[in-house]
Amino acid sequence: MSVPSVSQVRLIPELDLCQVEGDEGELTTFRGGDNVFLAHEGMDLSDRPVDGDLYWKGKIVSVHMKAPEKDDSDDSDEEDDPEPCYLIVRWYYSVEDMNKVKITDSSKSSLRAFGRNELALSTHEDVVDLSCLESECFIHQYDDRDGFHQPIHKTWWVVRTALRIQSKKYSITGMNVHCVCNNPYEPDRDCQRFCQKCKVWFDEGCLGIPSTDSISSDISDVQRVAQMPILRGSYEGMDEWSLTGSGYAVRQAYIWLEEMDSELPEDWEATLGKELVEFARSQETWRRFKCPKCKARII
Repeated sequence: MSVPSVSQVRLIPELDLCQVEGDEGELTTFRGGDNVFLAHEGMDLSDRPVDGDLYWKGKIVSVHMKAPEKDDSDDSDEEDDPEPCYLIVRWYYSVEDMNKVKITDSSKSSLRAFGRNELALSTHEDVVDLSCLESECFIHQYDDRDGFHQPIHKTWWVVRTALRIQSKKYSITGMNVHCVCNNPYEPDRDCQRFCQKCKVWFDEGCLGIPSTDSISSDISDVQRVAQMPILRGSYEGMDEWSLTGSGYAVRQAYIWLEEMDSELPEDWEATLGKELVEFARSQETWRRFKCPKCKARII
């Protein structure tokens, strides 16, 4: 049976949700707005779990299914075949996907800035049969202007841009620029510092010659984190926090130290991030730069 078009499916009544039965009879509920893994023709699903990179990824726009038609003249006990359930989905594109299509010249610098697990949510909509729906897919929204963003692991899927498709031309929208050089943040290449006064990220290469602060050997790990500069980017082996930066942990450590009448929570190291705490513990000095905009010392 052929799958109807998006315009045809929009005429079918919309449902609030749909449910998919798993291999062991468990039901999983999906709604509009959910990000999902979608199986496609040629996938081998016999040996689960399947690597998430192999699935197509989409955002459910809406769920549609016709109400069953009642035939009063049919007195048989046989159940009618259920009406098909259709999803309208909007596709996520990876860097590999976008390299296969005609990206506009103005979007090529944005494409170069994509990280290794970064996706773009496109305006490309399709109709998908419910049988293709595999499971929920966690894709993290990332505002790269935020100096205090919650950590996003570098191995997680992340989205910060959209992909607009018009007249078979593909344009990346929503890519922010930073620093005095007005370039996008490239997490796999850049090392950046955040000025808390200007609320701007700067490339270290645009900040001139730094000064050096020694770190006292007799301070606690929380104090070490609180004194860290807010930085992000291509720090080898720092996958837990380097994509979004150290700002979330620095601010939390500072708040705890300000509230000296309260004890640290038992999970303080997990809250700050064990990898980040070990990074701060390993440093003997911090490099400090001057902000090229407000001229304040970036701390």
